[in-house]
Amino acid sequence: MLTVFWAFESLDRGTASAWAALAIVAPNAFFAWRVSTVRAADATYEAQRLIVGSVVKLVLGVVMLVAAFVLFRPEPIAFFTTLIVVQAVHWLAPLVMREPVRVEKKNA
Repeated sequence: MLTVFWAFESLDRGTASAWAALAIVAPNAFFAWRVSTVRAADATYEAQRLIVGSVVKLVLGVVMLVAAFVLFRPEPIAFFTTLIVVQAVHWLAPLVMREPVRVEKKNA
């Protein structure tokens, strides 16, 4: 939605917003795919897979951000606004989506 908003403002801002969203979403999608693949019985191996997946996600994100700036020179306001909003959604969504705590009454 934010990319569409910026695109109505100007095509340069819409493109910058799309690159920022892609730079956050693509590494996270890769990590989610990597985590959801076949699991081994060994917990140590699984922990190593998670660590390697996290490092790859971080490197992929940095490479995409650098590529966006070097190759496309995005409009900074739209780029960083979208980057911050998308990152905030990743942090806030688990808090909003969690199950409410139910308090049960004790029968006396």
